[in-house]
Amino acid sequence: MWNDLRFVLRTLWRSPMFTTVAVLSLALGIGANTSIFSLLDQVMFRSLPVRDPSGLVVFHREYMPPGMATADNHETVFSYPLYEDVRDRATMLDGVIARAGAGVNLFYSGHTERVAAQLVSGNFFGVLGVQAARGRVFTPEDEGAPGSNPVVVLSYGTWQTRFGGSDSILNRKVNVNGQPMVVLGVAQPGFHGVLAGEPPEIYVPLNMMPQVTPRLDRFLLDRRVRWLNIFARLKPGMSPRRAEAAIDTVYHPIIEQELAQLGRPRNERERGRYLAQRLQLLDAAQGINPMRTQWQTPLLALMGMVGLVLLIACANLAGLLAARAAARQKEIAIRLALGAGRWPIIRQLLLEGGVLSIAGGLLGLLVAFWTTRGLLWLVEDDGWLSYSIDLRLLGFAMALSLATGVAFGLIPALQAARPDLAPVLKGMAASVAAARG
Repeated sequence: MWNDLRFVLRTLWRSPMFTTVAVLSLALGIGANTSIFSLLDQVMFRSLPVRDPSGLVVFHREYMPPGMATADNHETVFSYPLYEDVRDRATMLDGVIARAGAGVNLFYSGHTERVAAQLVSGNFFGVLGVQAARGRVFTPEDEGAPGSNPVVVLSYGTWQTRFGGSDSILNRKVNVNGQPMVVLGVAQPGFHGVLAGEPPEIYVPLNMMPQVTPRLDRFLLDRRVRWLNIFARLKPGMSPRRAEAAIDTVYHPIIEQELAQLGRPRNERERGRYLAQRLQLLDAAQGINPMRTQWQTPLLALMGMVGLVLLIACANLAGLLAARAAARQKEIAIRLALGAGRWPIIRQLLLEGGVLSIAGGLLGLLVAFWTTRGLLWLVEDDGWLSYSIDLRLLGFAMALSLATGVAFGLIPALQAARPDLAPVLKGMAASVAAARG
């Protein structure tokens, strides 16, 4: 095999024009497909960078009770008192957390900027399994009485871009909407919250909402104000359906108690609907992902279009390989006449297509990098999506390259290894005789 590879490399080196055209055409096709796959993978398939993302669920209910609801996403929102009730009573779950988004003014070093904040429960990072890159993240003790813990955790990106990645910001105060808050730490790199497409720049404890947003101070106390997404982690071996059945025994007494606190409903029908509501536990391995709904159709359409580009590139490669093999019929005929087997010749020709495909794939990774970067610049992505080349992307590009080399190199190789020896050798003999004469 090594000797075959050396022979193929020498042969391709002696045909620079053919090699360059083949590699560039494949690089464009493979690069475009890899670029779109990168976005498709991140939007539709990639899980949150947390501990065991398959064990995460998000609370959902179809019934919308009376009151006010505000949210930064499409998923069901709940009141803070209801979150506390479920968190304290749902022992069948391995932790219940809550989050809400808010825009705040961050003041530091004489500068004020509008940033995206995430109001999170004290156990948020612990349940998710997200570590601190510097300092520490919140613990349940950081979620005490309202206003009791003026602390903040920075996202890794914010720490790098706004604070220069300096540890000097730790344990120092920044102002969030005029409220002095101590920087406890920095969240691990790569973690952008649990709402796809909306990466927070800072994290603030839920109990600091009255201080951070004074006009909304009643949000922590009023059961009629729904504003929190609630997530939970399933215990090992428990399915979402089993967990739903188990949590129903906890949730029903909570809403009965809640109904008594809210007062008598308008009629018995409304009372029945309120008490009949049920919690659903939806898969949250990707968090809450509105990007999937928004981008799925355009990305699939783009994937189909760039797939056609790759097919055209592969057809061109097959044509080039077939023409090249036809030009080498005399060489192949002589080798067969001297006793060479067909399989070594087919293997050599396949190896030639494979080398071209791998070279095209490696160059295609650079094409994919710049293409993805350009697409993210066009859509003004704010950091949730990445244009870096990781192992998944490398594996996809190499698998696509090898499949391309085999699929479109096999037919030319088989045709070239089965020449009609008599006419070819007769033609060679006639050429030799003419040269002597």
